Amino acid sequence: MFNRKSKLRGRSAPNPPARSMYSYYSVPTGAKAEAGRNKDYAKRLNPKYSWWRHIPTILAAGLIIISIGYALSLNTNPKIIQLATGSDLFLQAPSVYRAAAQKQFKGSILNTNKITVNISGITRQLRQQFPELSDVSITVPMLGHRPIIYLAPSKPTMILNSNGNSYVLNDRAIAVIRTNSIPNLTNLKLPTLTDETNLPIKLGDTTLPVSNLNFITTVVDQLQTQKIKIKSLILAPRANELDIQIEGQSYFIKMDIQGEANEQSGAFVAVNNQLTKLQQLPKDYIDVRVPGRAYYK
Repeated sequence: MFNRKSKLRGRSAPNPPARSMYSYYSVPTGAKAEAGRNKDYAKRLNPKYSWWRHIPTILAAGLIIISIGYALSLNTNPKIIQLATGSDLFLQAPSVYRAAAQKQFKGSILNTNKITVNISGITRQLRQQFPELSDVSITVPMLGHRPIIYLAPSKPTMILNSNGNSYVLNDRAIAVIRTNSIPNLTNLKLPTLTDETNLPIKLGDTTLPVSNLNFITTVVDQLQTQKIKIKSLILAPRANELDIQIEGQSYFIKMDIQGEANEQSGAFVAVNNQLTKLQQLPKDYIDVRVPGRAYYK
């Protein structure tokens, strides 16, 4: 009886099955595989691993940039077009203007681009360099690359003789060219003014006040309308005095170049007609410098 009890006491009870430990950081085998695939996908998306995939895009962008740059580029060899106005006898050869324009375009890298080209600056420089031009216009083509420069010559108004030199004046009283550079000067049919005041004259500079030039041209037009032919125009050394000699007559017309041209011209015509009827033409002068009066000798 006692032995049975001791036998029962010595028998160990069966151990319960071990419980597996669960960790928050443990990942099942299937999830680990999925995470690996995601990591590989992330590497493929990373530019460090897939920049070569963007080569076509990079090349396309580069070609677009190059195409835009080429479309906006300007040739530094402009085309010169001289406008025919009937006053182009003293224009220089187109190659002279082209060379000057090329120098302006090449003078700055900004002038080789349609957006940044300084058209006003180039125009201003060409007009200053070539006084025989009254207008310079530059056109930048939309599709082409060669700029076009239109040149309009100044209108010749008078020939000025001074200090042994002879110049053609434009409508701004600027000495634009020497007369010895014009082969067919008589074709211009311009009045000639002799300057006895010995004013210094330089090619490209203004020789007279524009108001004085306008006075002389107005008087010439008025007398020609009356079929009175002018033999000479002299800018006398006396202040503001213009002496005009008529063909076939020995006397001079004395005018005030600061006065009113139409009034003095009308006064001379009236006095000349009256004295011609009376056959009392003067030998020295008819002076119409005083408004409303005429003196003769």
